[in-house]
Amino acid sequence: MSSITNNNLEKPLPDIELVSKIIEQTARDEIVSRFEHLHKNQIRKKESGEVVTDADLQSEKKLTKDLTNLVPNSSVLGEEGYYADNSILDLLTDKQPVWIVDPLDGTRNFSEGIRCFCVIVAYYTNNTISIGWIYDPLNQIMLVGVKGQGAWENGIRLSADQKKLSISDMDASIGKKRREYLLGKHTQANYPKSIQRYRCLGLEYADMARGNIHFAEYHKLKPWDHAAGALIIEESGGLAAYSESGEKYSPAWPNSIDQSLIVTNKISDWEKVRSYLKS
Repeated sequence: MSSITNNNLEKPLPDIELVSKIIEQTARDEIVSRFEHLHKNQIRKKESGEVVTDADLQSEKKLTKDLTNLVPNSSVLGEEGYYADNSILDLLTDKQPVWIVDPLDGTRNFSEGIRCFCVIVAYYTNNTISIGWIYDPLNQIMLVGVKGQGAWENGIRLSADQKKLSISDMDASIGKKRREYLLGKHTQANYPKSIQRYRCLGLEYADMARGNIHFAEYHKLKPWDHAAGALIIEESGGLAAYSESGEKYSPAWPNSIDQSLIVTNKISDWEKVRSYLKS
Protein backbone atom coordinates (compact mmCIF):
# COMPACT_ATOMS: atom_id res chain seq x y z
CA MET A 1 0.00 0.00 0.00
CA SER A 2 2.95 2.31 -0.50
CA SER A 3 0.94 4.25 -3.09
CA ILE A 4 -1.51 5.58 -0.48
CA THR A 5 -1.18 9.33 -0.07
CA ASN A 6 -2.77 11.89 2.22
CA ASN A 7 -4.71 14.48 0.24
CA ASN A 8 -6.08 16.18 3.36
CA LEU A 9 -3.33 18.69 4.14
CA GLU A 10 -5.31 20.48 6.87
CA LYS A 11 -5.60 17.43 9.11
CA PRO A 12 -3.08 14.74 8.17
CA LEU A 13 -4.35 11.19 8.27
CA PRO A 14 -2.83 8.79 10.78
CA ASP A 15 -0.08 6.47 9.61
CA ILE A 16 -2.00 3.55 8.13
CA GLU A 17 0.72 0.97 8.65
CA LEU A 18 1.23 2.07 12.25
CA VAL A 19 -2.49 1.74 12.98
CA SER A 20 -2.42 -1.70 11.36
CA LYS A 21 0.40 -2.73 13.70
CA ILE A 22 -1.54 -1.45 16.72
CA ILE A 23 -4.57 -3.53 15.66
CA GLU A 24 -2.46 -6.62 14.98
CA GLN A 25 -0.64 -6.41 18.31
CA THR A 26 -3.87 -5.82 20.23
CA ALA A 27 -5.49 -8.80 18.56
CA ARG A 28 -2.50 -11.01 19.31
CA ASP A 29 -2.16 -9.95 22.95
CA GLU A 30 -5.79 -9.55 24.01
CA ILE A 31 -7.86 -11.74 21.66
CA VAL A 32 -5.92 -14.64 20.14
CA SER A 33 -4.22 -15.34 23.48
CA ARG A 34 -7.66 -15.90 25.03
CA PHE A 35 -9.24 -17.85 22.17
CA GLU A 36 -10.36 -21.29 23.38
CA HIS A 37 -8.95 -20.44 26.83
CA LEU A 38 -11.81 -18.40 28.31
CA HIS A 39 -13.12 -19.33 31.74
CA LYS A 40 -16.85 -19.07 32.46
CA ASN A 41 -16.33 -16.00 34.63
CA GLN A 42 -14.72 -14.25 31.63
CA ILE A 43 -17.92 -14.50 29.59
CA ARG A 44 -20.90 -12.34 30.52
CA LYS A 45 -24.15 -11.01 29.05
CA LYS A 46 -24.98 -7.35 28.60
CA GLU A 47 -28.43 -5.99 29.40
CA SER A 48 -29.16 -6.27 25.67
CA GLY A 49 -28.54 -10.02 25.86
CA GLU A 50 -25.38 -9.82 23.76
CA VAL A 51 -22.26 -11.63 24.93
CA VAL A 52 -19.20 -9.76 26.15
CA THR A 53 -15.88 -11.29 27.22
CA ASP A 54 -12.68 -10.13 28.85
CA ALA A 55 -11.16 -10.14 25.37
CA ASP A 56 -13.66 -7.48 24.19
CA LEU A 57 -13.02 -5.27 27.19
CA GLN A 58 -9.23 -5.52 27.21
CA SER A 59 -9.00 -5.12 23.43
CA GLU A 60 -11.06 -1.92 23.53
CA LYS A 61 -9.04 -0.62 26.47
CA LYS A 62 -5.73 -1.12 24.64
CA LEU A 63 -7.01 0.22 21.31
CA THR A 64 -8.39 3.30 23.06
CA LYS A 65 -5.05 4.03 24.71
CA ASP A 66 -2.87 3.41 21.66
CA LEU A 67 -5.08 5.09 19.04
CA THR A 68 -5.71 8.25 21.05
CA ASN A 69 -1.99 8.46 21.81
CA LEU A 70 -1.33 8.26 18.08
CA VAL A 71 -3.70 11.13 17.22
CA PRO A 72 -3.83 13.85 19.90
CA ASN A 73 -7.33 15.20 20.67
CA SER A 74 -8.99 12.19 19.06
CA SER A 75 -11.67 10.13 20.82
CA VAL A 76 -12.90 6.55 20.66
CA LEU A 77 -16.46 5.44 20.00
CA GLY A 78 -16.24 1.79 20.96
CA GLU A 79 -18.89 -0.87 21.26
CA GLU A 80 -18.21 -1.53 24.93
CA GLY A 81 -17.94 2.17 25.74
CA TYR A 82 -21.35 2.72 24.15
CA TYR A 83 -23.00 0.13 26.37
CA ALA A 84 -21.53 1.89 29.39
CA ASP A 85 -22.68 5.33 28.18
CA ASN A 86 -25.02 5.72 25.18
CA SER A 87 -24.30 9.44 24.92
CA ILE A 88 -20.90 8.54 23.46
CA LEU A 89 -22.64 8.58 20.06
CA ASP A 90 -22.51 12.37 20.29
CA LEU A 91 -18.82 12.10 19.45
CA LEU A 92 -19.89 11.69 15.82
CA THR A 93 -20.97 15.33 15.76
CA ASP A 94 -17.65 16.51 17.25
CA LYS A 95 -15.16 18.37 15.10
CA GLN A 96 -12.29 16.30 16.46
CA PRO A 97 -11.31 12.94 14.92
CA VAL A 98 -13.11 9.86 16.18
CA TRP A 99 -11.94 6.24 16.09
CA ILE A 100 -14.98 3.96 15.64
CA VAL A 101 -14.00 0.61 17.13
CA ASP A 102 -15.42 -2.87 17.40
CA PRO A 103 -12.73 -4.46 19.55
CA LEU A 104 -13.99 -8.00 18.88
CA ASP A 105 -16.61 -8.47 16.19
CA GLY A 106 -18.17 -11.93 16.37
CA THR A 107 -17.95 -12.24 20.14
CA ARG A 108 -20.44 -15.10 20.35
CA ASN A 109 -18.43 -17.09 17.80
CA PHE A 110 -15.26 -16.31 19.75
CA SER A 111 -16.79 -17.42 23.05
CA GLU A 112 -17.99 -20.69 21.46
CA GLY A 113 -14.62 -21.51 19.91
CA ILE A 114 -15.78 -20.76 16.35
CA ARG A 115 -12.99 -19.35 14.17
CA CYS A 116 -14.97 -16.44 12.76
CA PHE A 117 -14.24 -13.10 14.42
CA CYS A 118 -12.27 -9.94 13.73
CA VAL A 119 -11.32 -6.44 14.84
CA ILE A 120 -12.87 -3.40 13.12
CA VAL A 121 -11.54 0.16 13.26
CA ALA A 122 -12.58 3.27 11.31
CA TYR A 123 -11.08 6.75 11.39
CA TYR A 124 -13.84 9.34 11.16
CA THR A 125 -13.09 13.02 10.64
CA ASN A 126 -14.81 15.96 8.95
CA ASN A 127 -18.05 13.94 8.78
CA THR A 128 -16.24 11.38 6.63
CA ILE A 129 -15.10 7.80 7.13
CA SER A 130 -11.53 8.46 5.98
CA ILE A 131 -9.93 5.05 6.63
CA GLY A 132 -11.25 1.63 7.60
CA TRP A 133 -9.51 -1.51 8.84
CA ILE A 134 -10.88 -5.04 9.20
CA TYR A 135 -8.47 -7.55 10.68
CA ASP A 136 -8.89 -11.32 10.79
CA PRO A 137 -6.35 -12.27 13.47
CA LEU A 138 -6.42 -16.04 13.10
CA ASN A 139 -5.57 -15.84 9.41
CA GLN A 140 -3.54 -12.63 9.74
CA ILE A 141 -5.51 -10.89 7.00
CA MET A 142 -5.84 -7.10 7.04
CA LEU A 143 -8.26 -5.22 4.81
CA VAL A 144 -7.81 -1.46 4.54
CA GLY A 145 -9.90 1.12 2.70
CA VAL A 146 -8.89 4.76 2.18
CA LYS A 147 -11.45 7.31 1.06
CA GLY A 148 -10.95 8.18 -2.60
CA GLN A 149 -7.91 5.95 -3.00
CA GLY A 150 -8.96 2.31 -2.91
CA ALA A 151 -9.10 -0.82 -0.79
CA TRP A 152 -6.51 -3.52 -0.20
CA GLU A 153 -6.22 -6.98 1.32
CA ASN A 154 -2.72 -7.58 2.70
CA GLY A 155 -1.45 -4.99 0.25
CA ILE A 156 -3.26 -6.38 -2.82
CA ARG A 157 -5.80 -4.07 -4.45
CA LEU A 158 -9.44 -5.14 -4.19
CA SER A 159 -11.75 -4.54 -7.14
CA ALA A 160 -15.26 -5.78 -7.85
CA ASP A 161 -15.75 -8.29 -10.65
CA GLN A 162 -17.93 -6.58 -13.26
CA LYS A 163 -19.56 -9.79 -14.49
CA LYS A 164 -23.35 -9.38 -14.62
CA LEU A 165 -25.25 -11.78 -12.37
CA SER A 166 -28.92 -12.51 -11.84
CA ILE A 167 -30.26 -12.75 -8.29
CA SER A 168 -30.28 -16.56 -8.57
CA ASP A 169 -26.53 -16.48 -9.29
CA MET A 170 -25.74 -14.40 -6.21
CA ASP A 171 -24.63 -15.32 -2.71
CA ALA A 172 -26.32 -13.25 -0.02
CA SER A 173 -26.41 -12.42 3.66
CA ILE A 174 -29.95 -11.71 4.86
CA GLY A 175 -31.82 -12.37 8.08
CA LYS A 176 -34.21 -15.21 8.83
CA LYS A 177 -37.43 -13.18 8.54
CA ARG A 178 -36.38 -11.78 5.17
CA ARG A 179 -35.49 -15.26 3.92
CA GLU A 180 -38.92 -16.55 4.87
CA TYR A 181 -40.59 -13.57 3.22
CA LEU A 182 -38.64 -14.02 -0.02
CA LEU A 183 -39.34 -17.76 -0.12
CA GLY A 184 -43.03 -16.95 0.09
CA LYS A 185 -42.81 -14.42 -2.75
CA HIS A 186 -40.41 -16.03 -5.19
CA THR A 187 -39.75 -19.39 -6.76
CA GLN A 188 -36.42 -21.11 -6.21
CA ALA A 189 -35.43 -19.95 -9.69
CA ASN A 190 -35.50 -16.34 -8.47
CA TYR A 191 -33.86 -16.90 -5.09
CA PRO A 192 -30.20 -16.31 -4.18
CA LYS A 193 -27.86 -19.21 -4.83
CA SER A 194 -26.90 -19.29 -1.16
CA ILE A 195 -27.82 -17.35 1.96
CA GLN A 196 -25.78 -17.27 5.13
CA ARG A 197 -24.99 -15.20 8.19
CA TYR A 198 -21.52 -15.33 9.75
CA ARG A 199 -22.50 -13.70 13.07
CA CYS A 200 -19.50 -11.49 12.28
CA LEU A 201 -20.29 -8.48 10.12
CA GLY A 202 -16.67 -7.53 9.58
CA LEU A 203 -15.86 -10.82 7.88
CA GLU A 204 -19.07 -10.58 5.84
CA TYR A 205 -17.91 -7.18 4.58
CA ALA A 206 -14.51 -8.71 3.82
CA ASP A 207 -16.11 -11.46 1.76
CA MET A 208 -18.27 -8.93 -0.08
CA ALA A 209 -15.16 -6.96 -1.00
CA ARG A 210 -13.65 -10.19 -2.35
CA GLY A 211 -16.79 -11.06 -4.31
CA ASN A 212 -17.66 -14.14 -2.23
CA ILE A 213 -20.89 -12.47 -1.07
CA HIS A 214 -22.76 -10.34 -3.59
CA PHE A 215 -25.26 -8.54 -1.40
CA ALA A 216 -26.42 -8.15 2.18
CA GLU A 217 -29.20 -6.49 4.12
CA TYR A 218 -28.70 -5.21 7.66
CA HIS A 219 -30.87 -3.64 10.36
CA LYS A 220 -30.14 -2.00 13.75
CA LEU A 221 -27.10 -0.27 12.32
CA LYS A 222 -24.39 0.29 14.90
CA PRO A 223 -21.49 2.42 13.67
CA TRP A 224 -18.75 0.07 14.89
CA ASP A 225 -20.27 -2.75 12.80
CA HIS A 226 -20.51 -0.83 9.51
CA ALA A 227 -18.25 2.23 9.24
CA ALA A 228 -15.05 0.49 8.12
CA GLY A 229 -16.84 -2.11 6.00
CA ALA A 230 -18.97 0.44 4.15
CA LEU A 231 -15.83 2.35 3.15
CA ILE A 232 -13.97 -0.78 2.06
CA ILE A 233 -16.96 -1.83 -0.05
CA GLU A 234 -17.21 1.60 -1.66
CA GLU A 235 -13.50 1.73 -2.42
CA SER A 236 -13.56 -1.77 -3.98
CA GLY A 237 -16.43 -0.86 -6.32
CA GLY A 238 -19.58 -1.56 -4.31
CA LEU A 239 -22.16 0.44 -2.41
CA ALA A 240 -23.61 0.51 1.11
CA ALA A 241 -26.74 2.68 1.16
CA TYR A 242 -29.98 3.05 3.12
CA SER A 243 -32.80 1.03 1.61
CA GLU A 244 -35.40 3.80 1.82
CA SER A 245 -33.49 6.92 0.80
CA GLY A 246 -30.70 5.41 -1.29
CA GLU A 247 -28.24 7.69 0.52
CA LYS A 248 -24.77 6.31 1.18
CA TYR A 249 -24.15 4.96 4.66
CA SER A 250 -22.94 7.44 7.26
CA PRO A 251 -22.48 6.65 10.96
CA ALA A 252 -23.83 10.12 11.77
CA TRP A 253 -26.94 9.85 9.54
CA PRO A 254 -30.05 10.87 11.56
CA ASN A 255 -31.58 7.80 13.23
CA SER A 256 -29.08 5.59 11.41
CA ILE A 257 -29.43 2.85 14.02
CA ASP A 258 -33.11 2.47 13.08
CA GLN A 259 -32.51 2.33 9.30
CA SER A 260 -32.08 -0.64 6.96
CA LEU A 261 -28.91 -0.94 4.91
CA ILE A 262 -28.41 -2.70 1.60
CA VAL A 263 -24.84 -3.51 0.61
CA THR A 264 -23.78 -4.78 -2.80
CA ASN A 265 -20.28 -5.67 -3.90
CA LYS A 266 -20.93 -3.92 -7.24
CA ILE A 267 -22.50 -0.48 -7.35
CA SER A 268 -24.39 -1.42 -10.52
CA ASP A 269 -26.31 -4.15 -8.64
CA TRP A 270 -27.62 -1.96 -5.84
CA GLU A 271 -30.92 -0.85 -7.41
CA LYS A 272 -31.61 -4.37 -8.69
CA VAL A 273 -31.12 -5.83 -5.23
CA ARG A 274 -33.25 -3.15 -3.57
CA SER A 275 -36.09 -3.81 -6.02
CA TYR A 276 -35.81 -7.54 -5.40
CA LEU A 277 -35.90 -7.16 -1.61
CA LYS A 278 -38.92 -4.85 -1.83
CA SER A 279 -40.84 -6.99 -4.33
